[in-house]
This record gives sequence, structure tokens and C-alpha cells, in this order.
Amino acid sequence: MNNASDCNAAGTSDPRAADISDVGVSFESRDNARRVMAVLTGTDIMELLDSPATPALLVSDTDDQVVWVNESYERLSGWSLAEIRGLHPKEFLHGPQTNTADAASLLNQSRSGNTVSGRIVNYRPDGSPFHVSVESFPLIDPGGRVIGRISVQTDVSAEHYYETQWSREHQLLQAISRIQSEFILTGDDQESFRELLDDLVTLADSDAGLVGAIRRNADETSDFQVLCFRRSGSAESADVTLGPAVETSPIHQRLSELCRRVMQSGTAVRFDRETTGQRSGPDTAERQHGVETSAENGMGIPITADGQLVAVAGLSRSGAPFQSEEADFLQPLLDTIGRFTVARRRAAERRRI
Repeated sequence: MNNASDCNAAGTSDPRAADISDVGVSFESRDNARRVMAVLTGTDIMELLDSPATPALLVSDTDDQVVWVNESYERLSGWSLAEIRGLHPKEFLHGPQTNTADAASLLNQSRSGNTVSGRIVNYRPDGSPFHVSVESFPLIDPGGRVIGRISVQTDVSAEHYYETQWSREHQLLQAISRIQSEFILTGDDQESFRELLDDLVTLADSDAGLVGAIRRNADETSDFQVLCFRRSGSAESADVTLGPAVETSPIHQRLSELCRRVMQSGTAVRFDRETTGQRSGPDTAERQHGVETSAENGMGIPITADGQLVAVAGLSRSGAPFQSEEADFLQPLLDTIGRFTVARRRAAERRRI
């Protein structure tokens, strides 16, 4: 057996075998291919490719349509060959978290006949995402023509999770340091809250956020003073002005309601579309002010110091609901600004005495 084209799947009972017969894999050199195939002498290639020890493999033609996948791929992705044969990967694998630009770049590079690699988020039939490392090789027929590609896919979801956790923890420490510097260097509470809101929106992957301070009136009732409101991913990076149109928008109303619940309970509060039972669409005024969505779910977090509620942060998200662990993760940042807020107020009180 001199090269991959010498090995075919004749005689195998696997109905998928005929789809990749007489196909060679382009390795670094023909000598490398001969050495690899020499090890496989006497072994049925299809049995090898479908072995549980073999990585997930997907074979496609020059139009990027699925020709064949092995059982490891079916286990990894949840998609069977019968479901996806003849489909383009984007027709069944892509979802909300898939970076379509990266996926298109991988395909375009592979069409050049080169070996390419990268990472991408794919989706199973049940809608659950998984992160894969993809390495794509050209497939060559006995005449030396590129007739398709074979991609080796490895599940790196766990690796991605730990990388993301490390990155978020690093971001959290940077945010705490930035808040401390802001309070010490500027003496501006509102600027510090703006910095806090930026960090909260980023760290919580939130669509919008609202931060306000609690003012205690003489009759000991609480009043919520909005300090800043910010949209994530908007064309401009500046804070949205709290004009009448924005104040009456669904997303602002939801966040304000959430913050008032936090004021009453003193604890983190969550809401979602199911529990609120309503969802309003954007009106013209909202679109003009850059507020184009109502919150599907949100999280209100108290900012306390010395056991007293000094401010509230409200975060909204469209999509996956907030979890209680996210509030726990953000707590050190909230504690930091809470301590500085109380220290600033006490210093102001001493100056008035």
C-alpha cells in the first residue's frame, strides 16, 4: 500500500464507505503519506476512521457540502450523516455565538489547497453550543486534483471555559484597580459610577446597564437617583442621555423597576420574560435615541458598605438569563465601589461639621 489512494473501502458493510473511496489525504509530503499508510497495511481504512479512538472527521466536496462523517463526529456534534449529507456546515452547525466571519475565513483559506486551522462555535441539534478546534486538509484524487476537504475536529469547550474564566477574573481585577484610581484621583462619584457601569456591562455580557445612588430622605423613605445608563454595542460609546424618550423606554422602565425591587429587598434580584409576562417592542422615539430593545431578563445588584445600601446596579440581557453565580462573581467590584462611596460621604459629612 503506497499511498492513500491505494486503499479503498471495497468489501466493507458501512454504507458511507463509497463516499470516500479512492481519496488521498495531502500530508506534508508523499514520503510522509507513504510512511503513514505503511503502518495501516492490512487494516480496513473505514474501520480505522470509524474507530472510537479516531478524532471527529468531516469530509466535504469542493462546494463545501458534507459527503461523509465518522461516528466520532456524530457523537461530538449530535448530527448523524443521514441528517446532514449534502448540506453546507453553516446550514446546521452555526448559531448565535458562531463567528461567521471566522468560519468563512477558514473555508476560503482551505479552498486554496492549504492546511488551515482555527476555532469556532458549533451547535448541536438541541441548540447547545460547543467549541471546536478545526484542522482542515485538502483531499486529493489519484490524478492529483483537489476534490474536497477533510476536517479534524476536537472539542475544546472545557479549555475555552477555563480560558474565559481566567480572562474574566483578570478583567475583574483590572476593574477594581480602575475604580480605586478613579475615586482617589478624580473625587468624582458620578465618573466612578460610569466606570463601574462600563465594567459591569462588559463583565456580565449585558445589553444595557443602569446605576443609581440611594438617597435617604428625612422620613427615611428611599429615593433612587439615576446617575448613568449605558447600552452595550451601540454605535457611540457615550452614555445615553436620560431624556424623556429614554426614560419611558421599556428597557429603562424594566431596569428602574428592578433597581427599586433591590432597594426594597436589599438583595440581588433577577427577572426574566416569563415572570414579568410582558415584552414591548421599540417605538420610533426609542430608535431615535439608540434604545432599540426591551430587556428579556435582567439582574439588579445592591452596592452596600458597612451593611447599608448605598447604590444599585441594574443589568439587562436579551438571551441567556442571568445566573446567581454572576452576581457572586461581580460582588468584589461592587464591594469596592460601595466602600469608597461611603468613605466619600463620611468625609463630606466631617467637612460640614
